[in-house]
Parts: sequence; structure tokens; C-alpha cells
Amino acid sequence: MRLIKLLILFVVSSVSYALETDNFLGEINPPKDSSEIINEFVNSKIDSYLIKNSESLRSKSCSQVRKKVLKSFRGYVVHAIEEYIDEQVSDEFVFPQRDHSYGDYFKISIYYNKKIDLLKLKHLSRNINIDGIIIGSDKLSHFISTGIRYYYFYENKLNDGYSEKKAVERAINYGVFTEKSVLGKLTSKVFSHADLEANFQGFLLNKQFCEKDKPFLNFDGAWKRTRDFDIREYVNPYWSEVFNPSYYTSWRWKMVRPIVERKYCGPVISSRIKSRIDFYNEIAVESESVKYISSLAEKGKIPDRSTQVQALSCFK
Repeated sequence: MRLIKLLILFVVSSVSYALETDNFLGEINPPKDSSEIINEFVNSKIDSYLIKNSESLRSKSCSQVRKKVLKSFRGYVVHAIEEYIDEQVSDEFVFPQRDHSYGDYFKISIYYNKKIDLLKLKHLSRNINIDGIIIGSDKLSHFISTGIRYYYFYENKLNDGYSEKKAVERAINYGVFTEKSVLGKLTSKVFSHADLEANFQGFLLNKQFCEKDKPFLNFDGAWKRTRDFDIREYVNPYWSEVFNPSYYTSWRWKMVRPIVERKYCGPVISSRIKSRIDFYNEIAVESESVKYISSLAEKGKIPDRSTQVQALSCFK
């Protein structure tokens, strides 16, 4: 029964947000920084939920309120934060801009092909800029939605007597499983390391929501937000699929590689990409998740991406 519930969860997750993004396009066409816009959206939505549901939340614990608040960002088809970015923020804050339909975007992306492909049925997420770091808007859906699920597995394992380290690893293993299955290789034919980092940072948000020293929430007759959410505290270079590239199945890589080489390996464009990678290297700090996933790669427990984007001489 538990396996059936998990399978249902994975299937629902697979249609919850855009499957992939093309970060290469965003790196050479960076939109304006949307950090403040996203912060305002998140903080406003938290406040609105707390006010609207103040009576029903009164008897809840902080952890229970955390779960309800963050779940309120979920949508039935597209999660609220991704929908807001893709459909409502001004064109200057996204790339490609909206004069490119989703079909147009697919045609100029690294994923373009003429074969039967699930990515043609799902829209690619547009690129946004968070304090100089270019990511796909789909990463924020991972951050909100899968971050909650990481915390669920983490809490369960702590309750089962696992150490903090082992409980965190169990949460990350859940994310790895989703990338090996319906959120990655089985659907888009992509195992995204950047998705995994967004998941993990969402998990950290969940951990911090009710922490004693600096909680997001406090009860004083009603639950209220006590500090601002700032997306810049969580987004890092490992959210970028250029700096932290995905693994592509052989079927996908056969189509992606020639497009990347043709569009981004010329001397001028590759120089710009390398400059972006150098910038990321200067500010990147490996999270616990990045370190653990690297250990899985060394043990051969996740697909080997080293012979794909990372092996292209034009980006070295």
C-alpha cells in the first residue's frame, strides 16, 4: 500500500511543473534580477494564508502551520510560484520573453528535435536571474514542493532513531530516486543535478521555518510571520544547469550535444559561457547535498555525467 501511495505521488509530481529548462539561453541572455519580486510574492502569500486561516491555525503547532503554509504554494497543474513567474512578471525579468511561445522556445532550445518527445507536450520553464545566478523557474517548484517531501522523509527517519546525518541522506535519496524515475530519466530523459540542489535548499527552508533562534513564524494570539523570506539565501550556482549540468540518457544526449556544440562552442559564445562558469566557481560553496551526491557518483550509484557537457573542451 505504501508503495502504491508513493507511485501515485510520483505521477502527480511529474505533471506538477515544467520538466526542464534551457539554462544556456539564459546565461547568454540574462534577464533582470527578480529576487525582490519573488521575495515579495512569497512573503505576501505567507501573510495572506496566515490571516485567512488564523482561526483554524490557532490550535496548530509551528510545524503543522509550516506544512500548511508551504503546501498552499502548490497547484493542481503548475505550482503557484512557477506560474507567477512564467505568466505574470514583466518580460524584462524572464528569458525567453513572452513574444516567444512555448513552441518557439522549444525550437530554439538545446532540446529541439523532430521526434516524439514528452518535452513537446510540456512547456520548458523560462530563465530567471536570482542575484546574478541564472536558473529555470521550475527550480522554484522543486524548492517549494519537493523540499516539503524531503522534510517528510527526514522527520520520519529521525523519529525512527536515525542520526541527523543519515536522516538527511535518506531525504536526498528520495530526490535521487525521483530523478531516476518520473521527474527525470523516465520522462524527460534527464537526470538533473540542479533539481536536486533546489530540492535540498527547499528542505533547509522547511528546517528553518520553526527553528528556535530565528523562526519564520511566531504565535502571539495568532500565527504571524516574524522574518522575511529571501530567495537569495537559498539559490546558489548549483541551481544552474550550465554550472551543475544534468546527465542525459544516450537518446537525449545524441540530440542535445550537436545543438550545444553548434550554438555555444563557437569562440565568442563559449568565452561568455566560460566567464559565467568562472563567476560561479568564485562564489560556489558545496552544500551537504552536493557533497553526498558526489559520493554517490563516485560509487557508481547515479548516472555518470562526466563524459557529456563537462567533457566538452569549449567550456574548459
